[in-house]
Amino acid sequence: MLSFAAACSSSEEKLPQGARELTFEIKAKQFVWQVKHPGADGQLDTEDDLFLENQIVLPEKTRVHLQLESLDVIHGFWLPSRSLRLTLIPGKKYEASLDFVKTGKFRLACSENCGVGHSHMIGWLVVLDQESYQSWLTSQKK
Repeated sequence: MLSFAAACSSSEEKLPQGARELTFEIKAKQFVWQVKHPGADGQLDTEDDLFLENQIVLPEKTRVHLQLESLDVIHGFWLPSRSLRLTLIPGKKYEASLDFVKTGKFRLACSENCGVGHSHMIGWLVVLDQESYQSWLTSQKK
């Protein structure tokens, strides 16, 4: 497994002591990002996991651990706002960790030409305030 750690831009505040940590499993597949998102318990591989496409949602003041892999061809996980780019080769697993202190919406894209639908392989990482995140989690159960 290959690992890469990245922190917030230097202009952003630091995470508070004991900040929340969440892990997301991301699988790249022509032409979509499949995301396993922890549910209300904050843990993966439990009954309340959420399955999203092209979207990662998390609360502010969170350290995020990404577990990534490609299911078919070479993909490039690219989060320009954090200067994070990982080339995902099928059959290999990758990890990255990032800190998100403030709310915002950050574009993610595939940076490798993965086929005819490559230009449509985009998604969003959305950081919500704590109250909005709880409301979003509740809305996903319906």
